[in-house]
Amino acid sequence: MFQTRSGTFKDQVIVKNLDDLPSPYLSGAFDLSRTRSVEVAVARGCNRSCSYCVINESPLRYFSFERIKLEVEYILSRAPRVKKIMAGVADMYENGPLAAKLLPLLRRAAESRKITVSFYANVASLHKVELLKLSDSRWFRIEIGVQSMNPAALGLCNRGATVRVIAKHIDLMAQYAPKAHKILGLIRGLPKDTTAGYLTTLEWALSTGMQLSVNQLRLVQGTEFNIEPEKFGLTVGADYPYFVLSTSSMSANDMHRLRAITDRVMFMVKLISPHPALQKHFQALAAGFARSKKFPRVTLALAFASLVGRMEGRLAQAWLYCPV
Repeated sequence: MFQTRSGTFKDQVIVKNLDDLPSPYLSGAFDLSRTRSVEVAVARGCNRSCSYCVINESPLRYFSFERIKLEVEYILSRAPRVKKIMAGVADMYENGPLAAKLLPLLRRAAESRKITVSFYANVASLHKVELLKLSDSRWFRIEIGVQSMNPAALGLCNRGATVRVIAKHIDLMAQYAPKAHKILGLIRGLPKDTTAGYLTTLEWALSTGMQLSVNQLRLVQGTEFNIEPEKFGLTVGADYPYFVLSTSSMSANDMHRLRAITDRVMFMVKLISPHPALQKHFQALAAGFARSKKFPRVTLALAFASLVGRMEGRLAQAWLYCPV
């Protein structure tokens, strides 16, 4: 079985109805007695055209709610140790009618069994308030594809959402699904992005109080960026995973510096994200820097990471000389 932009093929015959594909769960292919993490396929492919992504190699199609429900029920009845369910879909909210039935199903399973349910969402779809309300569970982990707040970079990526729309939709998610764990997905090294543009994105992301996931741009075979890297001013590593090393607007030194900054910012985010009181103090301190610093939250995060690093160094040194 394989996929192309024309569809999913099985034995060289196109599969128009994904429910015709055998279920690895319902067919009994897996022994789930000790399984702690599973993925339930919701859809295949994507109808968007992001320049860095290969998921749109295949057209968007969905499994039926009835098929997904049977698989979830099968897993719950045969996987007593399961703690994580990943719903395999590029954008949970794009198919509104399906999501309206699927989200309550997953939420009941998550809350009754204390299972973390993870899924992806495109920021362009976060205007569907009723679906956001259905996602308001502390057992939901939602990664939202933002990628950048630089208009030039967004345009080249074919993201289909403006900076203004992104900010508005993230506010809606925060308002209507406050309990859910929300992770903003960002990409470092996009063409037309700059050091200032990337730091602006990072500063905005920190201002939301949400968790972050930052990836270095890499060129996946078959994507628009991979087919014509020179057109987009991309210099790429010779070996897998083919990370972008520099762009026409960011040198290799810029990229190295931004990676170091990101690592330190992420260190701080991971420390404070589980603690609402620390997050509140962080935002208040950053507000005090706003007049003197262009990127107050980034500056504060770097200072915090540096302080913790020095403290850890002193503790390590003290341990070496400890007579006990």
